[in-house]
Amino acid sequence: SFIGGSIKPFTKPLIFSAMFVMGIRQDFSSFLSSIKDFKSIFFCLASSFILMPILGYVIGKLFFPTDFLMFTGVMISSAVSTTMVSAIVWTGITKGNESMAMVLSIITSIACVFAAPFILYVSLKATIAIPVGKMIQDLFVIIIFPVIISQIIRHFLRMDYGKLSKVSKILGQVIILSVILMATSTPTGFGY
Repeated sequence: SFIGGSIKPFTKPLIFSAMFVMGIRQDFSSFLSSIKDFKSIFFCLASSFILMPILGYVIGKLFFPTDFLMFTGVMISSAVSTTMVSAIVWTGITKGNESMAMVLSIITSIACVFAAPFILYVSLKATIAIPVGKMIQDLFVIIIFPVIISQIIRHFLRMDYGKLSKVSKILGQVIILSVILMATSTPTGFGY
C-alpha cells in the first residue's frame, strides 16, 4: 500500500534498465533466428490464447459454477499472457534461450492487448475496457525501445560482450526480482 505506492514510479525505469542489460547480451542474429522460428511462435500463441483460456474455462466452471466473481478471476488469469520481463529472467536463470524468450514475450504481450478482450467477451459475455493505446505505448517504451538501443550499441561499439554477459545477467535478475518484490508490496501489483 504505502510502500507499493511510493515505489511504483520506479518500476518502469527498472524494467527499461533490465531489458537494456538483457538485450545487450543478445546477438542480433539470435533475435533474427528467434523471429524466424514460426513453429515456436505459433505454439506459444496457441497455448497462451487457445489452450489456457479453454483450460481456465473448464476449471472455472468445475470449481466455481455459481460464483461469477471467482469464475471471472479465473478467466482473466487464463486470458492474459505471462509476465513479460520476469519470464525472460527465469529463462536466463534456467539457461534457456533468452532471445527466444524476449521475442515470445513481446509477441504475446502485443497479441494479449487484442486477444484478452475477445476471450473475456466470449467466456463472460461482458465487454472489458482495455486502454490499448497506453498498453502498446508502455510496451514500446519500456520493453522494445531498450532492446533496440542495446542492439544499436552492440552494432557500433565493438567489444567482447562475453565478459559483460555474467554481470549483466546478474544485474538483470536483481532488477527484475526487485520489480517483482515491489509489485507484491501493493495490493494490485503492476502487471509486468
